[in-house]
Amino acid sequence: MTHHAAAGTTAAADALIPTQHPFTRHLRRAATLDKAQRHRPWTPGDGPLPALYLSHGAPMLFEMTDWMTQLHTWARALPKPRAILIVSAHWESAPLSITSTQPTELVYDFGGFQPMYYKMRYDTPPARDLAQQVVALMPDTEQVHEHRKPPRGWR
Repeated sequence: MTHHAAAGTTAAADALIPTQHPFTRHLRRAATLDKAQRHRPWTPGDGPLPALYLSHGAPMLFEMTDWMTQLHTWARALPKPRAILIVSAHWESAPLSITSTQPTELVYDFGGFQPMYYKMRYDTPPARDLAQQVVALMPDTEQVHEHRKPPRGWR
C-alpha cells in the first residue's frame, strides 16, 4: 500500500504528533541544542565528508529515544553539509534519472502502522545546483533524465 503525505509543512506535521511521543521529545531536545549552539556548517577547509549508508528503517524507530539521540549526536559531530545526495535503488530505469531538483512529497510504501506515521513529512530544500553538478559529472555517453516535477516522491 502506498500513501502520500498530506499537503503542508514539516513543522505543521510535527505539531500533530502527540506531545508525549518520543519523537516530539526528540524534536524539543534537538531544538534546545541548536539554540545553545548552532550546527557548524561545512566549509571547503573541512575536506570531503564521508560517504554514508543509512537505511530508512521503519516507523517504530521514531519511538526509539536512544537511537534518535545517538543518530542526532553523531550527525552534529560532523559539519552540516550544504547538500545531500541520495542514491536510491528503489527504481531501476533507463535512462538514469535524477528526481530531487525540487522539494518532493514523501511516499509511504508501508502499511499497518499508526495513522500518525503517514502524516510525517520531510520538506527537502531545493537542490537544483546539486542536480546540475551530478548531471555534469556523468559521462557524455550517459543519458540522464531530469524530473523537474518529481512524480514519485521520496521513499
